[in-house]
Amino acid sequence: MQLDFGGTQFAPEVDRGGPTVLVWAEDRQVAAAIEASAIGVGHTVRRLQDDAELATPHGRTAASAAGHPGDGVLVAQCGPRLEAQQAGLRGPLILVKAGRQPSAALAARAYAIVAEPADVGHAVDRFVEHRQLARQVAERREPPRRCARCGRDFDARKARGAGTARRFVRFGSVALCGTCVEALRTLLRQAQAQVAVVEAD
Repeated sequence: MQLDFGGTQFAPEVDRGGPTVLVWAEDRQVAAAIEASAIGVGHTVRRLQDDAELATPHGRTAASAAGHPGDGVLVAQCGPRLEAQQAGLRGPLILVKAGRQPSAALAARAYAIVAEPADVGHAVDRFVEHRQLARQVAERREPPRRCARCGRDFDARKARGAGTARRFVRFGSVALCGTCVEALRTLLRQAQAQVAVVEAD
């Protein structure tokens, strides 16, 4: 049996897209291998051309490249040139050893350290997954914005008052106002009553 929810349409989850992978390496072959690994698992890549770009907050740099503010992740080869620029580094960082060891200070602030460029794709995938999970947790802690069924705006002051109409209930990533929850409960009770009648017959 199917339940008719009266044309209820729940708001779909928004795909926020992946980050731009900003690549910097002293060795051109290492840079090319990093790019190939990231592109191979479906990420957008932008290579930084000189050391000065390392000092640019790469979250903002990636925003112009990908249209997702603050979503850039820097993948950089370990080495003396990177160490010299570490004070200006901003945002998430994945280090690639490629035969070199990072300093303790640089390693401490890295999201991940991989041994070879071929491992970069998996490290970026983990970063994206962890970021999405963190966003989901943050969204669940935030008050809902509006009802996914009727579009009613959430008002925290009214929600604390008497009655259930302005109170919201979360179902995963979907939030419904009290009125819509009661409407769906009524439809469910009606459907259960129809099933009971059919079974009695």
